[in-house]
Amino acid sequence: MRDIINIAHRGFTRTFSDNTLEAFEAAINLGVDAIECDVQETIDHRFVVIHDPALWGKDIARLPLAQVEKEKIAGKFKIPTLEET
Repeated sequence: MRDIINIAHRGFTRTFSDNTLEAFEAAINLGVDAIECDVQETIDHRFVVIHDPALWGKDIARLPLAQVEKEKIAGKFKIPTLEET
C-alpha cells in the first residue's frame, strides 16, 4: 500500500487567495506534505508567485518587479516573490 501525500494546490485556498503567503502558511499549519505554486518571470528576470501570466491585462513578462509588487490580489494580498515564498 502506498502512503498518501497531501499537496496543497496553490496553498489553502478555502480561506485565502491562491498563491499568497497567507495561503501557503495556512496550508503548512494544516500539516500538508507539499505545496504546488505557480511562478512567472518579470522583464527584469525576477520571479513572482502568481498563476496567470497576465496581471490586469498586462503580460507579467513585460513588467518590472517593482510594478508587479504594487498590485494586490483580491485588493489585499501581496504578490510574493519566489524568494519570499
